Order: sequence, then structure tokens, then C-alpha cells
Amino acid sequence: MDLSSEALAVLLTALGLSTASGLRAYFPLLAVAIGSNVPTANGQHLITLSRPFQALGTWWFVALLTVLVLGEFVVDKIPGLVHVSDAFHTFVRPLSGAIIMAGTANPLSERNIWAAAAVGAVLALTVHTAKAASRPAVTVTTAGIGNPVVSLIEDGITAVISVLAVLAPFVAAAVILVLAVVIGWLIYKGAKQLRRWKPRDWLTGGPPP
Repeated sequence: MDLSSEALAVLLTALGLSTASGLRAYFPLLAVAIGSNVPTANGQHLITLSRPFQALGTWWFVALLTVLVLGEFVVDKIPGLVHVSDAFHTFVRPLSGAIIMAGTANPLSERNIWAAAAVGAVLALTVHTAKAASRPAVTVTTAGIGNPVVSLIEDGITAVISVLAVLAPFVAAAVILVLAVVIGWLIYKGAKQLRRWKPRDWLTGGPPP
């Protein structure tokens, strides 16, 4: 597939938003919906929707996504509910990634919409799996106190990647690569710390140094 710089930027936009949907299912979709309604100087829109997905840009879908974004934001801050949410979104976030990749007009979706959907789903599922795997370590090592903090960080990452993916896709791709390395290292350290914890550590304040 021969790509011009413009086509590559459009592809990176879709890939970046699909990746972000692994952290938050609805915010990247909302970015797609809003972007499809924002005109640019050349008479196009920030995001062009594929023909079967034109409904993504309708006002009622934007309103629905706004409610879902707020709901996911709140639920993800509650230690007892975050794991239930992650279990539920194991299916929703890959679906969101698939819709983003297939629903935005990009070189991959124009060539094969099903392949595009598969790529988006895999990207979102990979990120979601890493997120879900890290939360038990945060819950155990901080007695649940760290969950809201981590959740806010994830909110920020999702927002930054989503905005950059729409406005500066090459920068978004670089940020995602850096974050992938950092998050992979943090998950490794968290899992290593979790393995050291024993029941008696709750009484002593933590494992021995």
C-alpha cells in the first residue's frame, strides 16, 4: 500500500484513536464524532467518516457518547467497580477500536473494512489488557487508594492521545511509542512488587526491603 504523507497522517489518526480506545471506550469515539463535524480550511472535515458509519456524526450520537464518557469517567474512579467495568469493557473497548478503524476513512478501511476493524480491535484489546492487568497490582499495593489517581492519569493520556491523533497524528504516534515503553516497564515493576506481597504484609505496612 503506497501512502502519501497525507494518507499516512489519516491512517495514524485512526490508529491513534483506536489505541486510545483501549483505555477509554467512548472518549476516542466522541473525538471521531466531533471531528467529523468540524470543517477545515480546505472544505473537508477533521475526520471523514466511511459511508456505512455516517451516523457517528449525528447530534444524538454525540450526546449519547458524552453521557457514556461521563459514566466511564466516574465508574473508573471507584475501586470496587473498576474491575467490573474492566471485565465489561473487555468486549466494548475492542469494539470501539474496531468501529474507529473501520468507520474513519483511511487507507486501510478503504482497502478492506474488515481488516481495518480487526486491526482496531486488536490495538484496543492489547491496551485494555495491559490496563486491566495493572489495576490489581495498584489495588493491592495501595489498598485501592491509588486507583482514582491512576484512573485520572489514564483519562489524561486518553485525552492527549485523542486530541493529538486528530490534530497532530505524527506526534501522537511518537507519544504512543514512548508510553508503550513506559507503561510496559511500570506493569513489570508492579507485577514484580505484587509477587512479593504476602498476607502478613498488610500488618507490617509492606514487604521487607
